[in-house]
Amino acid sequence: LATPAFDFSDVTEPVLSFYLFHYDTTTIESEYNEETDEYETVTTTYDDLVKIAVSVDGGDYEAIDDATIRLDASNAGWTLYSIPLSAYKGKGKVSIAFIGEAAGGGNIFIDHMAISDTYTADIEAVSLIGPQRADIGEEKEYPTMRCSTQKPDKGRQSLPTVVRR
Repeated sequence: LATPAFDFSDVTEPVLSFYLFHYDTTTIESEYNEETDEYETVTTTYDDLVKIAVSVDGGDYEAIDDATIRLDASNAGWTLYSIPLSAYKGKGKVSIAFIGEAAGGGNIFIDHMAISDTYTADIEAVSLIGPQRADIGEEKEYPTMRCSTQKPDKGRQSLPTVVRR
């Protein structure tokens, strides 16, 4: 499964996030043993994998280091994954691929895939107005006089009122 190409030329900290469904890849079967003339229980665990790979400018897909995920049920159910893509920032055409390697197990389920720019800005709070003390369970509101963040080449952006609980 591969995405169309994305333009990463303007991103700061790109991150791929998605949910992957994990399930029990173990099968238990009963097999007849001719030597003992008895049925025996045989347990097999399949080592199915999903690898995340990236293609830049239409080139070959290359697996991302530390982005291979086992599908076994050590964490059964839907699990959220975030894969940093900062190695590809500044690139013009970036395509992401989910490559499944089946070892006899089941299907691969992926949901809510997103690529986002997770730039983290320093926040400057110039002053806060409000009571000096808040009792346990009491809610106090501290509106800011001036609070902004600076994102490179994007200008200043206003932030909402700060609420302390």
